[in-house]
Amino acid sequence: MEHFELEKGITVGEGDDAINHTECVIDAATCGDLVDAAKAATSVELAPTGRYNKGLPTFEPMAVVNPYLMEIELLYRQVKRIGDLDGPLNQAYWRLLSEDDINLIRQHAEQLRDAPLASQEVVLGGREDDRDTDGQKND
Repeated sequence: MEHFELEKGITVGEGDDAINHTECVIDAATCGDLVDAAKAATSVELAPTGRYNKGLPTFEPMAVVNPYLMEIELLYRQVKRIGDLDGPLNQAYWRLLSEDDINLIRQHAEQLRDAPLASQEVVLGGREDDRDTDGQKND
């Protein structure tokens, strides 16, 4: 898990009762998060088949994954808490996040995703060694 401060955060309430939530906690994405995000970002569109019927183009339904929505849906699942607001946040709160905050969440999510690769480089000393793909030493 990773903890960091958002630049603007989410303000809940008005006037003297307003509370600004800026502490963000995210976790690495799981396989389930990826599957759920892909499902949520998928829509059925009519795609041209390249064939014609009575001079008119024909269409067939096709599942299409919107890559931008896929990324947002994945981030939505990775945010565990912002301030006192436990994740997953409802859409009303999610829509209050600024572009700068979304980009900050994205950067930290990328760091979590890349962390296993970075730790592998530390173990290998940033060099190629003579091990094959299953970790066995080649002679």
